[in-house]
Amino acid sequence: MPGHKGYAVGPGWEDAAALDFTELPAAGGLPGTGNLYGDEAGEGPIRAAEELYAKAYGAEDCLFLTGGATQGILALLAYVTDNGRGMGTVVADRGCHFSVHNALGLLDLSPVWVQAPVAEPFGVSGAMPVHTLEAALSAHPEAACAVVTSPTYYGVLSDIPALAAVCRGRGVPLLVDAAHGAHLPFLEGFSAPVAQGAAAAVLSAHKTLPALGQSAFLLTGAGIDADLLRRRAALFGSSSPSYLLMASLDLARAHMVGVGREQLQTVARWADRLRRNSPFFLRPDGYDMAIDPLRLCLYTGQGREDAARLARDWGVVCEMADDRNAVFLLSGLNGPADLARLETAVTALTAGRAAPPPLSLTPPSPLPEAVCTPRRALFAPHVRLPIGDCAGRVAGEPVGLYPPGVPLAARGEVIGPQAAAALAGAGVAFCEVLRGKTIP
Repeated sequence: MPGHKGYAVGPGWEDAAALDFTELPAAGGLPGTGNLYGDEAGEGPIRAAEELYAKAYGAEDCLFLTGGATQGILALLAYVTDNGRGMGTVVADRGCHFSVHNALGLLDLSPVWVQAPVAEPFGVSGAMPVHTLEAALSAHPEAACAVVTSPTYYGVLSDIPALAAVCRGRGVPLLVDAAHGAHLPFLEGFSAPVAQGAAAAVLSAHKTLPALGQSAFLLTGAGIDADLLRRRAALFGSSSPSYLLMASLDLARAHMVGVGREQLQTVARWADRLRRNSPFFLRPDGYDMAIDPLRLCLYTGQGREDAARLARDWGVVCEMADDRNAVFLLSGLNGPADLARLETAVTALTAGRAAPPPLSLTPPSPLPEAVCTPRRALFAPHVRLPIGDCAGRVAGEPVGLYPPGVPLAARGEVIGPQAAAALAGAGVAFCEVLRGKTIP
């Protein structure tokens, strides 16, 4: 394996085919290729590449992932809930990635949701308050772990050292979904979550490093059983992990510890100047949160319409757009021409518009009622109903709006009248709900 035998079957695939070969299986196979999950995981080129990552990020250990950050989230939650604390409760960031919701259902975990305040007028979640996490852990000493997202999709960073200190005081591991922050340790003044005290973090290399799609990695600190974590990761990954993806991880690290670091710093300085010269960018000066220097969240009040105009008139395609904002994700490989075109477009787009009001933080909305576990809601029979018929029904899938990207109802929670009205007002036509009004 693989069946192409290293030969390209189409133009442009010559280099990929030459690098795409199978790691060493338990018996036979190509010698010297290593084994990501097997008994030989402690030696060979894959292991050597992982150790170089751990060193570059100030971590105790590193594990490569070829199933994206999603594989890492699933592996971490499977690990911490099966490592002496038992199955049960997880304190989780309400603004977490969809993979956390899936892990809760697959592993039969009960969430205790913690919510960050909303930063207005952008409508995005701010940093996770330390006192909020502390209160949740105090109220739920049975919690197996705490999961927070930093940075968020909009680039907001939480105070990981302070959050980690709270978790250590309770004897609970802090897990950080840092999927969007793999580049941060290569910027001055930033470091990886595990270097800031987190027990473990998952980072998505393909999002912000020059690596191929689906490539990601887990960083761990002291006290993590690396062998058990590797076995848990194998539960959610292919037994034939892509060598091409692992090679791209290695190449991305080599680039970043070399010329990539200065490239990133150059773009970060440019982005900081642009952000400070325009009141339309998320710039939380004086607030208890920080921002990813490479992510620009532009408030226009009509994000999707303006994103279409940016693409049509200036050839600028944003990372994402919502009802209020357009979000731009830069990397060290954005050259001067890219940056100049973005600045020209943003300047022209916002010319003559009124600046948004100063940033304010509003408390999160009350959580809806949870009437069954995420697992029961995941595997119960579902039906897709018009949104007008969903008020009072139990959500079968998380449903919410951007901004802020926080579910108005998670699996097993009741979709309230206000949530249904908000979804309808945003153009949502249908929702996935449990088939019967009686919970199975």
